Amino acid sequence: MSNPKPTMIEVAKAAGVGVATVDRVINQRAPVSRKTSERVYQAAERLGLSIKENDSLAPAPSVGKGGLPAKRLAMVLQSHNPPFYATVTQALTAAVSQAGDRVGEPTIVQIDAMRPEEVADTLMALGKQVDSIALVAADHPIVSQAIEQLATMGVRTYALMTDLTAAQRAGYIGLDNRKVGRTAGWAMAHLSKRVGKVATLMGDHRVLCQEFSEIGFRSYFRENFSDYEVLAPLPNQEGGDSAYVATCQLLEEHSDLVGLYINSGGVEGVVRALRETGRHRDLVTICHEVTDSTRRALIDNVVQLLVAHPLEQVARTLVEVMLADQPGNARQWVLPFSLLTAENL
Repeated sequence: MSNPKPTMIEVAKAAGVGVATVDRVINQRAPVSRKTSERVYQAAERLGLSIKENDSLAPAPSVGKGGLPAKRLAMVLQSHNPPFYATVTQALTAAVSQAGDRVGEPTIVQIDAMRPEEVADTLMALGKQVDSIALVAADHPIVSQAIEQLATMGVRTYALMTDLTAAQRAGYIGLDNRKVGRTAGWAMAHLSKRVGKVATLMGDHRVLCQEFSEIGFRSYFRENFSDYEVLAPLPNQEGGDSAYVATCQLLEEHSDLVGLYINSGGVEGVVRALRETGRHRDLVTICHEVTDSTRRALIDNVVQLLVAHPLEQVARTLVEVMLADQPGNARQWVLPFSLLTAENL
């Protein structure tokens, strides 16, 4: 039996480029440098395929029980916060495995999902290979346009963990992020030892889960504890180093800061700044998701509360929704979130 034809994902990994770049080289959808094109050609040849003649890399349909075709699914995750998205990938892989032969081997890729052009190009490349796509990305008109194009091709796109405004998205699977933010506000107000300033560190307002949780956080204080001053959200670019610099600056400028809410990645940088300055002793710090860094910070009382996705439930719900894939208006599958302290890790 001949070996199966490699996919765009496999060629991209071998060449050290993005899926969208491989698609552009194969289909000549946009200019690509000669050096990059050669890397793609050479990677494909190492995998046993020449694509110089515009050979297709679309996979053969998977066949499930009774000869029925298995669904081909793709999940596009962010390359930010690798520890968290590694656990997301594990949960998704396990959920697909539990689905049995109703689904083929999933395509799971990580890209810079805050760069709309890269997101759109990746979506269009994957749309030629799969039946349905789940996506974690910043909301942007370019992304919405790609989702609408996929819909005309019969490919359904689901927003995962952060919603999108594309009219043609098939649905959203995740948390009620406004409620997440209000819960963080409630916890901070009741845990803080004195009245003062509270601040939010966030990655990008176009990531709607972050924008909605910041809105909820702010609205809780406005309605219930107006004697606190809620500072304007501080961007941290989702990176540990940038979050460290932003936190150090924040602590230096606001000696009366009593609370810090991190609703994005970069928590390890915030924790480093708090440890070095010793300010964790008089601050309430709340952040999102369980990683090795946030777990240690919680145990050491540098962080007092974690808000976390129930990742196994999110993954199972997503896979079942994508397999059912019922046409119609976009739907929401809102799941409960977990609140973790050092005592219930």
